[in-house]
Amino acid sequence: MWALQQRGSVPNVAPPVALDTFMLAQLRTITKGPVAVTLVLLVAAAFAIWGMPNMFSAANRAPAHVNGSSISRNELNRLVDTFLRNAQRENPTFTREQAIQQGVQQIALERLINERAISQFVHGLGISASDAQLAKAIHGMPQFQAALDPSANSNNFDPIAYRQAVAEMNFTVPEFEAMLRGELAAIQVFGALSAGARAPQSFAAFNLAYQSEQRAITIAEVPPPNPASMPEPTSQQIAAFYQERSQAWQRPERRTLVLAIADPSAFSSKVEVTDEQLRNEFERRTPEWTQPERRTFVQIILPSQEAAQLAATRLTGGADPAALAQEMGGQLINHDGVAQADLDDRRIATAAFGITLGANAIAAQGTLAPWSAIRLTAVTAAVTPTFEEHQAEIRQAIVQDEAVTLAQAAVSEFEQQRRRRVPFADAATATGLRTVRAEGVAEDGRLADGSPAF
Repeated sequence: MWALQQRGSVPNVAPPVALDTFMLAQLRTITKGPVAVTLVLLVAAAFAIWGMPNMFSAANRAPAHVNGSSISRNELNRLVDTFLRNAQRENPTFTREQAIQQGVQQIALERLINERAISQFVHGLGISASDAQLAKAIHGMPQFQAALDPSANSNNFDPIAYRQAVAEMNFTVPEFEAMLRGELAAIQVFGALSAGARAPQSFAAFNLAYQSEQRAITIAEVPPPNPASMPEPTSQQIAAFYQERSQAWQRPERRTLVLAIADPSAFSSKVEVTDEQLRNEFERRTPEWTQPERRTFVQIILPSQEAAQLAATRLTGGADPAALAQEMGGQLINHDGVAQADLDDRRIATAAFGITLGANAIAAQGTLAPWSAIRLTAVTAAVTPTFEEHQAEIRQAIVQDEAVTLAQAAVSEFEQQRRRRVPFADAATATGLRTVRAEGVAEDGRLADGSPAF
């Protein structure tokens, strides 16, 4: 936020661009070459064809699996929402229903499948990005800088802006950093693959011939004419010469500008946060930080109770689920780290989350499927946030919000004082705004040496 004083008119100042999702830009830049594109497509196709059983299974809410790794519905919805936001920038009346009718869900799912396949390929090579590389990438992103400070630069990383931007994209910080770490690793791998592609022999021969080529050149020197021997130009020639070069001789209009800057950080010390505010904000954000219990189990769908009980007995005895499902003519579904709410079949969900880890497999009647044999293999406990572990984070967020409100109020008071004809500098000082002066600013906001004025 800033107010502007100049010797004349006031130019329009565009608001900062809002953050949106962007993360595969570097990877896509590297993989634009034909060789790299072919490699990416081959890897993605291989995983997509041979590694995605049970896509859109009625009893498994995950939209797709890539080589045993689930793509969650939350991931799909998040990417669909991103596509929708991008479309609504061009057409604000564009609705989610229209996007779904145009197949945006299928497009988003195909993109997630390709990205997951690439991630698995890179992971299989043993390539990963270091903590230092991850931190450098995050700190270098302009959308995570202190955008309200005109003096902000690539070293002015704002952790609060970072967390808010990640939350607006419907990510948690660990999810976002894991995604970015994977993309940095993919950039390394496919950059190396692209750089390692060999040129055809014909191109090498052509380049060798070009580099080895030699020519004989004859130069004829033409001495410049003697100015004393040249006739005086006529007034018409002088006028024509001036008209021809007048554009190159023009200099832009320059003005002296003074900015009054409302920096929210300057108002942070004036914010007082009560314990009630902290508790209320914690209660509001508790669902965001709460992680439900997740379970990994196998489900074999069978036509009768007797078949399901027999399959449960054999699963308890150590039978291989895939071989058992094939032998008994059932359908095998592998549930990998799913929450109870992720399962569409409420009866199966209740049964699977009622088993104790290490207990015998059970037979359960479903709502969407007749009967199922279920064997539990792993449990990830639920995570319940505590006030103490999030107290500092909540306080910092409240201070930032209140500081922005105080800065906005200061700008309003500054404008009122200016309407009362209080001098610009006095009004800025009285309202706590910082002033910056720049002389010789052109219309494009640059100084005479071409550098930005602010």
